[in-house]
Amino acid sequence: MNEQLLLKHIKNFKKKSEKSLDSFIEHKNERSEHMAFYQSYTKERILSMNAEEIYSYISKLWAMLIWGNKNYVVDKLIDDNGIGNFKKNLAELVWGNNLIEQRWNSFRGNIKGM
Repeated sequence: MNEQLLLKHIKNFKKKSEKSLDSFIEHKNERSEHMAFYQSYTKERILSMNAEEIYSYISKLWAMLIWGNKNYVVDKLIDDNGIGNFKKNLAELVWGNNLIEQRWNSFRGNIKGM
């Protein structure tokens, strides 16, 4: 890892955060809320989700922000993959024991549309 480059970006980040402290605090609070939301999903909770809960889980993801009709995306994920298969693969992605790269590749290989 290029530590000089990392330190440069940390320094720039600190400068920007000091210039617009209110915005930085708001962003930090949003990130904290997101973290708490996703960390509340245990493996068991993911496996017991219904379609509405899957919508809630998926719709908050950064990549979903571009979609106007999030219901369409979630409905298509469930229709194309089956709700049980989707939940099983999502739980394995989030809570599995393999390396994250392996879990991600498995998820992408098993779930159409993500």
